Amino acid sequence: MKKSEKRKSKYTKTSIDYILFESFKDCHKGETAIFFGSGPTLKKFKNRDDINYVRVGVNETIYLDFLLDYLIVGDAADPKFYDRIDDFHKYKPNHFKLMGRDPRVALDVIKAVGGVDGSLYYDCRLKGKFAHNLVTDKVSRWGSISFDVMQILAWMGFKNIVLVGHDCDYTDGTFHTSWEKAKSLSKVGAEVPLPAGPHVGYKLVDHWGKVQKFLTEKYPDLNVFSFNPKALSCFPEITEKDMWNLK
Repeated sequence: MKKSEKRKSKYTKTSIDYILFESFKDCHKGETAIFFGSGPTLKKFKNRDDINYVRVGVNETIYLDFLLDYLIVGDAADPKFYDRIDDFHKYKPNHFKLMGRDPRVALDVIKAVGGVDGSLYYDCRLKGKFAHNLVTDKVSRWGSISFDVMQILAWMGFKNIVLVGHDCDYTDGTFHTSWEKAKSLSKVGAEVPLPAGPHVGYKLVDHWGKVQKFLTEKYPDLNVFSFNPKALSCFPEITEKDMWNLK
């Protein structure tokens, strides 16, 4: 079964490769995924090459010292992405990298940077119910690429998902971008291109609560855990020992 197809697209004269989600339904059935966010607590994670979990990351997680299986990116209008675009062009995960296309023109990765080399694309819609059928529906975008990923991983049939680096707290910047470093990435040189204020974390936590409700209803056999959680508390915490012993 084909995994992608060429489609004509806005903002480009050539066709681009779109993922065919029907080819990935339950493709990781019964397996465990570690899903890496870009929060500073990611620095506390110690990888184990001897355990064959699927490693999935977003955005700045390309700077981890081990290779991801899947990279999924959605921050086309973020200086942390487009000021480092060459790094994203060069990155080659074990399986593939996915680029979510935001329906808002200014945030569309094709319009913003012309796309990313070697990527497969998928279309998003804004909010509404999370997508349970990725063949007949578009991924629902809720302000963070993490929520795209959770819809996709659930569709792939994982039994366990361990969240690492999903802090919902930008007090200390991100995994790869401190507050001071972020200032130098700003196009205007003044505004820090990181979410600011406690309300940002509260909103993310609220959205994660909606994700939890969706998964409980639509994927009752899926277990989601949080490793070294900071503000994210809606999923049970898991220890390092238990994380590496999931079955």
